[in-house]
Amino acid sequence: MQVTLLWGVNKDMDLFETVRDQLGCEYISDMRSCRALLNDAKKVVASLDLEAYTAWELADMAEYLYGKKMYGAEKDIIISFLKKVS
Repeated sequence: MQVTLLWGVNKDMDLFETVRDQLGCEYISDMRSCRALLNDAKKVVASLDLEAYTAWELADMAEYLYGKKMYGAEKDIIISFLKKVS
């Protein structure tokens, strides 16, 4: 199933699936299996068009990769965090 967002971005997968796919991991949990892969996951996230994802997805990723709880923060604040900390 293919989803087209209001921004005209074609999105077949959520943020976690996109990162997992770009890293070549079989499971999402593989992204945190070693420090090198975790660092690569952070770089992948920073390279993506994060505007295409919801604030909730971005906050989930911030918590998953960095342990930073950002639920309730404005989307642009979360994006700035994910782009700068990599």
